[in-house]
Amino acid sequence: MQNLSKLVSNFSENDQRYKFDCPYCHSNTGYLYKKNLQFHCYTCYIHENLIQLYEHLNVEIPDYNSLLKFINDYSIFRFDPYITEILSQNAIDKNTFYQTFNLINIDEDKRPYRYLYSNGLTNFHKFFAYNVFEKFIYFLNLTKDDKVISYQIINLMNEGNIDFVFSLNDIRRKLKLSSINNSYNRLSLVQNLCLVDFDKQVYFLDNPLHSLIFDNSIYINNSIDCFPHIKRKYIYANDPYGIKKFEDRIKSDLAFDWKRFLKENNIKNRIYNILDLYKYENKHNIKFNLENYFYGNK
Repeated sequence: MQNLSKLVSNFSENDQRYKFDCPYCHSNTGYLYKKNLQFHCYTCYIHENLIQLYEHLNVEIPDYNSLLKFINDYSIFRFDPYITEILSQNAIDKNTFYQTFNLINIDEDKRPYRYLYSNGLTNFHKFFAYNVFEKFIYFLNLTKDDKVISYQIINLMNEGNIDFVFSLNDIRRKLKLSSINNSYNRLSLVQNLCLVDFDKQVYFLDNPLHSLIFDNSIYINNSIDCFPHIKRKYIYANDPYGIKKFEDRIKSDLAFDWKRFLKENNIKNRIYNILDLYKYENKHNIKFNLENYFYGNK
């Protein structure tokens, strides 16, 4: 980055990224990630790749073709790390969150714990809390250091359905903290976003609870357009609603083939989703390799 170091102010670097004054807002919070050559400013929130940065600086781009190929090849299946960093930096300490919303651990009350037990989710109890007064289970979206970036309300009075979803800005407003950028706030609603490894295959599921169970998966809902370059595969619910919802992706190389999986493994039980399959595996002490049953892997 010798050329860049001469074009910007206060240039420095470490093993992962270069730091310098943002050429847009001039604050010393501009970072260029070595891994994917993406530039991000943590003050004005501008985000672009190195080529766009050079174009803004109005200079000749060195080795343009190879640089463009690297950026394009990387963007096919990588997720920019700055997004999860921003969410993690603005996430709420779990103890603070519990105190603010009058929560207790899920295993301190029999009724909500029975909900986890009946759904085979007791191994994931850290993602749940309970409000004794409201009789609500709080389903938490956590970072790697167990801070909270969003949450969903599970209403035990409504058959355990998810009634409400709250973003990071909703929490920050409750705590009288400043809001984050709306684009990042929207992504705070993506369950497991800060826990998956985007350098690996990511699985998009249609139920937030199921994303706890399946390795390296996120809950997609309406956020699918936020991930145009992610190397993804889809696992939809094996019922008429799930089939209808994913009809444009079913029988593509990216979708899971429930029919073939159940037939070839001679499973007669009613398996409608990943949670049902998780319970079946635990009951029969078996672990299936699902990777062989996507439509592109016949």
